[in-house]
Amino acid sequence: ISYLIFLLSFFFLQACQGGCATCSEYNGCMSCKPRLFFFLKRSHMKQTGMCFSSCPPGYFGQRSPERNECMKCKADCEACFNQNFCTKCKNGFYLHLGKCLENCPDWLEPNNHTMECNDIVHCKINEWSQWSPCTKNGKACGFKRGNETRVREILQLPSTKGKLCPHTSETRTCVVQKKNCQKGGKGTSDYYCQIVLSNENQFHIMFISPTFLLGLNCSFALIKKK
Repeated sequence: ISYLIFLLSFFFLQACQGGCATCSEYNGCMSCKPRLFFFLKRSHMKQTGMCFSSCPPGYFGQRSPERNECMKCKADCEACFNQNFCTKCKNGFYLHLGKCLENCPDWLEPNNHTMECNDIVHCKINEWSQWSPCTKNGKACGFKRGNETRVREILQLPSTKGKLCPHTSETRTCVVQKKNCQKGGKGTSDYYCQIVLSNENQFHIMFISPTFLLGLNCSFALIKKK
């Protein structure tokens, strides 16, 4: 009999561990120590009381003068601040203003990574640059008609449902006063390399003379640009 009493006492003490103020031999905690939340774990037909400093996923802590309890979030909510404000939705639902929705409103778009409804972002682009010098086959002399180019920068890329970006470069025919190239026929002093640099979706246009390149051609300059 004494051994049986010892076993019952042992299991009773085990059940009362974990922040319990009072407990039952068979149902675990019945009340918790101050500031802890009472959580009722259900497993088939068995219910076991437990005490936590914060509630498990799918539950939120509700304090009252009588008892602090872990209350269950709504069925479509994986984590919540209270009964009416969800902070994370279950799979297949998108979070919007504390609610879990199967589909985002028309004025928003779903983010399948964060599972949230986000604002639609449209493309933003700045003004056109000045037109480049009028050239033909890389020369600025020895011709009457050539081409000139201008570019503009993309400031913000669009989201999935946002308005797409327009073209960022355009070329038109230009007319210059025809002049002969310098002796040698290559027109090196008026020769320009037109280089468009890209940096994280931003475009910059540069016009470099071969004097600056120390005689190197444009293809080499394009390879060496950073």
